[in-house]
Amino acid sequence: MTDNAFPTLSSANTEAFLEEPGAFLGRQPILDRNQQLIGYELLYRADAVTNEALVTDDNYASVVVVASLLQDLGAEQVLGGKLGFINVGIETIGPDSPLGLLDPKHTVLEFSSRMPTDEKTLARLGELRREGYGIAVTVDSPAVVRQPLFALTTHAKVDLLQI
Repeated sequence: MTDNAFPTLSSANTEAFLEEPGAFLGRQPILDRNQQLIGYELLYRADAVTNEALVTDDNYASVVVVASLLQDLGAEQVLGGKLGFINVGIETIGPDSPLGLLDPKHTVLEFSSRMPTDEKTLARLGELRREGYGIAVTVDSPAVVRQPLFALTTHAKVDLLQI
């Protein structure tokens, strides 16, 4: 990665991802502290039987989820007016990202608390927040709340099964 640009998805790779037969979209409910449904984590699945993503490229899952939402199923059909939480990496937040095609008011970009964050990444996340996107981080240790990324967070995810 250079200092002047975010890594980009090549158009050839993106086209190959979108043409893969048999890609499935999973939904996992996201509840607030009052156990009320606020949205769904959208998950790429390679087939209807496997209960885990067969992801060899972090961007792959994000592109397939976005493509499924926009082209095949439609956001209203999948989300029913709720928020869509989409796992993304640093490569998928650049200005030319396909995530820009989603409605920011209904999209929460979910990042790993272990994602490296430099000033450029934090500035880009600030731009996305101003555009209306939500930012989620999984809280997997108390140290997460002291990270600069946490200051931009609109949603803190806690896996109750991991506590």
